[in-house]
Amino acid sequence: MKKTTIFICVLLIFANQVPVFSQETFYHSKNGHFSFALPGGWIQIPDGILKEYIKTLRASSPLAAKAHYDAAFQKKNNEYYFASPRLLVKIDKKGRYDEEDVKRTSTAHETEKEMAKTARNLEKAYKGTIDSLNFGKFTYDEGKHALFMKTEGVTAKEGRIIAVTAVMLSDYGSVRLMFYSTADTFSENKIYFDRIINSFKFDKGHGY
Repeated sequence: MKKTTIFICVLLIFANQVPVFSQETFYHSKNGHFSFALPGGWIQIPDGILKEYIKTLRASSPLAAKAHYDAAFQKKNNEYYFASPRLLVKIDKKGRYDEEDVKRTSTAHETEKEMAKTARNLEKAYKGTIDSLNFGKFTYDEGKHALFMKTEGVTAKEGRIIAVTAVMLSDYGSVRLMFYSTADTFSENKIYFDRIINSFKFDKGHGY
């Protein structure tokens, strides 16, 4: 009886994780030549809504005059479009980046000991990608050819927001993935962000 109860509890724990992985779909960008897994319960924001968002953003501030995003995603049950958690995707086709320059950007203030620690953290893959990041500090993952940064800010609608940016280097430039979550739900939302980052891949011939 006791073993049966434990077995049922284990099944229930795994059942709670099913929506994230078993119901996921894959998003593919023909323009950017890349794809990633979209967790179960997430949807792509319609292009028309995204264009209106960009238009409003550009009009709101001179600093956002050239704002542009190629795609946007969020949880299906969000209260409104662009509510957190959400993901914005931006394709940059300005040409291939020099990896050594990228490394210098991310390690300018790191000692060799700190660099080694960062490398070990990022090797943890699924769990380590976001958990190993420090606020306001670039981290370069040589295996993924990706630059990561975690920041925070405050908005009138949602209060304190935590953002994670992943710049995935490619043969033509980069793809920027920008994740946003309210601070109080970040710990539960980062599983979605990690899944997208770790499933991201460029089409053959377009990786860095």
